[in-house]
Amino acid sequence: MAGKTGTATSKAELRARQKEEDRLAVKKMQWIDAEIAAGRRKLLTAKEAMGEKAAKILESYLHHESRKTKRRMK
Repeated sequence: MAGKTGTATSKAELRARQKEEDRLAVKKMQWIDAEIAAGRRKLLTAKEAMGEKAAKILESYLHHESRKTKRRMK
């Protein structure tokens, strides 16, 4: 019967170890998901910033072209 007790303990230990590994795996996946989400937010912010910068450049260019056209019409 000593063998059965040892086996039961090792099964319980294996279950506990597996449960801990599962918990750590879930925690790691959550961390990875959070990092991906943070990266997406940074990318979106960068795209928005570039969009604003591009809009300002375009606005400046159009204003300049408009002034050139007005000068030609005089």
